[in-house]
Amino acid sequence: MFMDFYESLRNKAAELATKYAPAALNNEKRFAKGCISSAALMTMADGNAEPSELDMGAQFISGIEEIKNTFGEEEANEIFALQVSNLQDTANPAMFTMAVNKMIAEMKGGIEDPAWKSTIVSIAETMGSANSNGIAGPDEEAMIGKIKIAMA
Repeated sequence: MFMDFYESLRNKAAELATKYAPAALNNEKRFAKGCISSAALMTMADGNAEPSELDMGAQFISGIEEIKNTFGEEEANEIFALQVSNLQDTANPAMFTMAVNKMIAEMKGGIEDPAWKSTIVSIAETMGSANSNGIAGPDEEAMIGKIKIAMA
């Protein structure tokens, strides 16, 4: 279901990256993008986007009012797909780590409200078990740790 939507958005990456650059976002949009980023980071924590992880990310996007009210569901799904795609397109582990660190730095730099930070961590923790095993593995636990540190 989400895979078809995801594939159709991969071609718009450059346009969307400019549109959703942190400098172009107000505080509410930074928070909503942080929620989406948390889901994308957890989807790709082990380097692979499983259908169950993509579906869980889409559920968060459609279920969090702040995301829907800020971006709308379609636009939020575009951001999620772009972020997952950017992580998938990394050429090697070092590039993947750099892309992860950039996303986390963008989240950290734009979110001040403690309740918003808590929400972002909660998304990561819930997404940790969205993989086919149903439990967070070492890669997911490590990503949750990075997000917690950034949101502290």
